[in-house]
Amino acid sequence: MLRSAIICSTSFALFLTAMPAPASAAQPTVRQALSLVPMQKHVDFDRPTEAETQECTIKATNEDSERAWVVRAPNGNLLRRFVDTNGDNKIDQWRYYRGGIEVYRDVDADFNEKADQYRWFGTGGMRWGLDENEDGKIDRWKWISPEEVTAEVVRAVRDKDANRFATLLITNDELSSLGLKDEFASQIKARTQQARTGFLDYAKAEPNFTSQTEWIDFSAPSPGVVPAGGEQTSKDIIVYENVIAVADTEGAHKDLQIGTLVRVGDSWRLIDLPSSENTGFFFTAVTRQGSNNSTASTGTSAKIQKLVLELEELDASLAKASSPPAIRRIYQQRSAVLEQLISASPASEKNMWLLQLVDSVVATAEPGAGDGGIKALTDLNDKVAELTEDEEILAQAKFALLTAEYTASLQDPKANFGKIQADWITSLEDFVKSYDGTRPAGEAMLQLAVSQEFAGEDEDADKWYRLIVRKYPETEMSEKAAGATRRLSSVGQPLELRGKGLDGRPFDLGSLRGRVVLVHYWASWCEPCKEDMQKLREVLAKNARKKFAVVGVNLDDQPQAAIEYIRSGRIKWPQVHDQGGLESRLAKQMGVFTLPLMILVDADGNVVNRSITVEELDAEISKRLPKR
Repeated sequence: MLRSAIICSTSFALFLTAMPAPASAAQPTVRQALSLVPMQKHVDFDRPTEAETQECTIKATNEDSERAWVVRAPNGNLLRRFVDTNGDNKIDQWRYYRGGIEVYRDVDADFNEKADQYRWFGTGGMRWGLDENEDGKIDRWKWISPEEVTAEVVRAVRDKDANRFATLLITNDELSSLGLKDEFASQIKARTQQARTGFLDYAKAEPNFTSQTEWIDFSAPSPGVVPAGGEQTSKDIIVYENVIAVADTEGAHKDLQIGTLVRVGDSWRLIDLPSSENTGFFFTAVTRQGSNNSTASTGTSAKIQKLVLELEELDASLAKASSPPAIRRIYQQRSAVLEQLISASPASEKNMWLLQLVDSVVATAEPGAGDGGIKALTDLNDKVAELTEDEEILAQAKFALLTAEYTASLQDPKANFGKIQADWITSLEDFVKSYDGTRPAGEAMLQLAVSQEFAGEDEDADKWYRLIVRKYPETEMSEKAAGATRRLSSVGQPLELRGKGLDGRPFDLGSLRGRVVLVHYWASWCEPCKEDMQKLREVLAKNARKKFAVVGVNLDDQPQAAIEYIRSGRIKWPQVHDQGGLESRLAKQMGVFTLPLMILVDADGNVVNRSITVEELDAEISKRLPKR
């Protein structure tokens, strides 16, 4: 749970403003205090049972220049301590305990009511994460042990979380500080770049990791020192080689070859992706260079490094490209480089590059590419079938081809849309059966659910959404599917909507209780949305004296375009926004796949229509509001 979300909640406002000093300050309850949880997962802290909660106590304290609310268990052990360290009457540290010992702390170091540091203590470990943009995700590690690095790798692979993995890699600045000779620094730089660009494909191709996978152990020989003044470095460097992370998936153990860890200050860093061939870097370098096989190995390695750098340059160009032809041309160049990497790489790394090749070919075969795109995808499927038996990669290539064929059929001037849609549903169902358990099969289920929902088959749609939640837990598609089931069954249920407005102020739908409210999901790129908004201005003006309100939920990726439209379109009602567009928290909450979407909420805060149109509004308002 994001701290910003907690701050916006009325029930938790006491923890930000009601400090012990003012005699009139309202005291928060034990239940409110214990309902707060750490912003980061994987924290083992005491959680009293319902019966124990009744006997817990909360007390205001003022000790050692720290004013705090302190929660204790029936036996006197500390459970929580919410502290104001700078005397501004606002909490800036949220401390959690196990067995009376502090194990975790959220910290608001710049006192702006948002946590920006996350620290583990005592039996919880030694991690110290920094959240520079205050979005609830760790951007870099100030402190982290070797054991904790391997645990983070396991979680990143399990959750397919490239950002989490990237925080563990050595940065160029950290690399420069080690004093490595240019040859070795260049090799590590190439490895880390390859790891950054290839992680997601590596994680998708890892067959032994599921949502149930957990880290259980760290294994490595004793650490060693790479001595200053040798062939490799001008400074002493402390490293672990041959590091292994041991993971468990429902009783089945899996060794993940981490390879080398390098100490940088009070942290340890990765230099590469996990690999069965990744045993070590520093203490095998001399052997590699001196053996008869080293010439071929070094030549292959140099070729791979050169290709990886070419890929990096293409990715940089891709980020700057704006026209579709330029983007397609760069993807074609990427595909050529990736084919060379597949040929040059050891067998253990081929799948990683093959997945990236699938992504590149799919990008060149998007709608508008014509028959050439379908041919490219057909050829890709043949190539993938020759090179791998990995179901995930085979499924990804096949699903891209199915989607391209479906899109092309819709563009036929003589298209029989009823037959095309029926064939599409059948092909998706067959695909799900053939590639059950793969991520593309989950995406096909999502397509089936959305198709059934738009056909008015809500029961069938709900079955598919629920199946996704069950089979693909802790994934983004599962979050979106869970939101869709929530939306489909929302009539008669309260709608909770909290977040930050485009004006920067917190918003809570509960503040409009007593009014009939239309919640309008929109984006600046959606023309029908903007047409609806102009009509909503008229509806709002017509009902200005009635208890009727409109709230916008903006799903632009970035807020600026929305802010500009609101100004030019003279839109006056509140607008809630969260970065991420159709993949944002606000979109996932109600499973929003297409725009516009309008939900009508009655004066008690309950949903009365989960998919209303502007044309239906007048009748609904007349039914639900007294006439004057």
